[in-house]
Amino acid sequence: MSLKPRQRILIAWLPAVFYTLLIWWLSSQQLDLAFMRRVPLQDKGVHFLEYGALSFFIVHAIAVTWPGRGISTLLTAVVATIGLGLLDELHQSFVPGRSSDVLDLVADTIGATVAVLVYAGLTYGYRAMLRGRERPSAAE
Repeated sequence: MSLKPRQRILIAWLPAVFYTLLIWWLSSQQLDLAFMRRVPLQDKGVHFLEYGALSFFIVHAIAVTWPGRGISTLLTAVVATIGLGLLDELHQSFVPGRSSDVLDLVADTIGATVAVLVYAGLTYGYRAMLRGRERPSAAE
């Protein structure tokens, strides 16, 4: 069964949308953040991982929706993730027991950037590997 282009696009965006909603919901909560003592760099490490994952979902969705855009796909994903991180920091400033921190946004940005670079490496590396398999060997 082959998916129609619209179905592929919808499926590609679902993880990014649901993960964004999860982040927003978690940011609305007064959480016991004791688990963060076990995470490297604690709060900033959580932001790095959280927004890195979001950026990974977004870059994949953009690549499926608008294929062949190259570096603009990566840049768009980072900018979109930073924008969502900024909105989340503003949102948290209105949540009792939560605060807004510009260093959280810095961690979000670094996580987003690393994630799109990993995505690019995996995606383009995989494509290069497939192209290498398609070439006839010298023995043939």
